[in-house]
Amino acid sequence: WLSAPLIFQYATNNVANLTLQMLMSSECEDLASAYGVTSSFTNTAGSVSMALYVAVSVRVGTNLGEGRPLAARRVMWMGVGFASVAGGLIAIGLYAFRSELAHFFTDDEGVHALAVSVAGHVSLYYFLNSMMWAFWAPLEGQMRTMLPSAALTIGMWGVTVPFSRLTIKSGWFGVTVDPTGTAVCDAAQCAADGVSLAEAQLAASWWVGNMGMLTTMGLMLWACLTSDWDDLARQAQE
Repeated sequence: WLSAPLIFQYATNNVANLTLQMLMSSECEDLASAYGVTSSFTNTAGSVSMALYVAVSVRVGTNLGEGRPLAARRVMWMGVGFASVAGGLIAIGLYAFRSELAHFFTDDEGVHALAVSVAGHVSLYYFLNSMMWAFWAPLEGQMRTMLPSAALTIGMWGVTVPFSRLTIKSGWFGVTVDPTGTAVCDAAQCAADGVSLAEAQLAASWWVGNMGMLTTMGLMLWACLTSDWDDLARQAQE
């Protein structure tokens, strides 16, 4: 039963990402391809966050089991500090080498241009994702696995998925809807912004993704800050 929330988390995340891919595919093939390329940016660099997650969750659990709540809390904040520095540096690297990274994943110049155009959004997403894992890890070490599941579900299905659809079909980022229900680019707005319809839609999707990730991270941060470490240590020793 302890592994059930983790399985649910991965299933929720994968289904949400598949839903977003389908949403992109319904608009334009290049848009779906560019979304896949930009997602690969964060997935490739995600091993650092995963390694930190495993290390922090194990150390927090070990310290709680040994009756050292202060040490467990110290490990949590050390992990948060490392994640903020490492995540920030990697995010800067993703943006600085955005063109080279995009060429690594695609040879299509149209897709490459789309991916490069949203590199700023993607870099911010990576940083927020790194911080999310940093706050997720101590909750796993505390054996409070239902909290990350709830936070991820709210962030992905309460914010990212539904609002991605709304922003792509709304007036945000120069995208409007014609009488047939098809997304079109507001000529004046897009000309002023210097972006295409596909660029506007991709930027809208990543912008909403950042809001969803910020929501998830905020909920996990709240759970960590309100943790009763002494009580958790007692429970771990029982």
